[in-house]
Amino acid sequence: MPHLTLPIDARLGAIIRLEIGVSAQRATALRKVDAAIPPPVSISLLIDTGASCTVVNEAALKPLGLPPRGATLIRTPSTGQNPTARNTYDISLRLTHADGGRFFNSVLVVATDFHGQNLDGLLGRDVLEKCLLVYNGEHKMFALSF
Repeated sequence: MPHLTLPIDARLGAIIRLEIGVSAQRATALRKVDAAIPPPVSISLLIDTGASCTVVNEAALKPLGLPPRGATLIRTPSTGQNPTARNTYDISLRLTHADGGRFFNSVLVVATDFHGQNLDGLLGRDVLEKCLLVYNGEHKMFALSF
């Protein structure tokens, strides 16, 4: 099982770089009409076991030219008791490693604004439930197997 062992950023926490792209279904639809498939986008996500779903900066999704799949109400510390509506998108997600990686054909993500946060979103439990996460705070390292 491939795994990554990375340092914990003293300011941001457990950050992982990965690639997002159009979902496998969207890629098939684009091929059928001889349309170009946008290249994957490299992003940095904070591993967040408190997030039920993966959340991606809307600006990082724009190069993929995706139509929203729908919208969902989310509640975060910044929204308080009042949930706010956010667009959802189907994307592909690739965790990479020198010995291979893990490709998720279709992940439903919530888009929001991470402007000024020094990261592109949160890797939530929807993806983490398919991985093994070890957070070693004492040694300032984390490992993700997939």
